Amino acid sequence: MREANARVAQYVAQQARGRAPKRSGALARSTTGRAASGNVAQMTATVVYAGVIHNGWPRHHISPQPYLRDTLEATQSSWLSMYERELQSIVNQVKGA
Repeated sequence: MREANARVAQYVAQQARGRAPKRSGALARSTTGRAASGNVAQMTATVVYAGVIHNGWPRHHISPQPYLRDTLEATQSSWLSMYERELQSIVNQVKGA
């Protein structure tokens, strides 16, 4: 499933880049996806302020802009289909299935 996780993570990250709040564009450019250790699809943004923008910081009057979470929800049917195709491919390789 590592390859499927990588494809899903890259797809979601690509979609999220288009939804990222833009001032300079650095947040969007820093958003990437990869297969992490184990069975994990991981999307990250590497700019230092990514967490603050995504989750907000009430004490500093910064409202959350959860573009990664919103993208996951908005694209759920697409990435679930990607996983379903991968699982079907695996099942098709089982002898006697």
